[in-house]
Amino acid sequence: MKILGQETTSDFTVTRSFLRPDGSEMTLKLAPLPLRFQSRLYQREIVAPVPPQRVARDSKGRPVKDREGLAVLIKDEHDGEYLAAMADYQQQLAVLMVYEGLRHDADVSFESQPPENGSWKSFAEELCREFEAAGWSLGDLTRVCEEICRLSNLLDDHLRESEQVFSSPAPEVVAETPLRVHDP
Repeated sequence: MKILGQETTSDFTVTRSFLRPDGSEMTLKLAPLPLRFQSRLYQREIVAPVPPQRVARDSKGRPVKDREGLAVLIKDEHDGEYLAAMADYQQQLAVLMVYEGLRHDADVSFESQPPENGSWKSFAEELCREFEAAGWSLGDLTRVCEEICRLSNLLDDHLRESEQVFSSPAPEVVAETPLRVHDP
């Protein structure tokens, strides 16, 4: 692709230094995420979990029914298994983003190698153990992820500020089954 007659390049990188809690600096050469990063996650079965549904109940414990007499289902976003699965997903996403964002940094190497036919979830877990062994904190991972998102034009500070001011509730979702799903 050319823009104004100039070839575009995909080798854009920036060098960023991150201050560590002990006062040291961690300097990394970061690259933006490639265009197909998200679709590759789906292909590799790295997807957000779906909260389980439960039947809505009234104050007496009876099932709440809609006008047609069908039980009303609500998402149970406080379910312990769902919360644990969501935390795992977010961690997998973060380490894979950092792995991808560090692809052009010759000073960084990983013992873990991407699987040719294996599980990408297992690969993400291996990466997480590597980051922990290297002394990375959750804050380190978050700050590097945010910088990679910024480079990838996925984060806009002004957009984030306005989202907080002008947030709107999620729309009602209707399940594919005859039962209706309502957010509480």
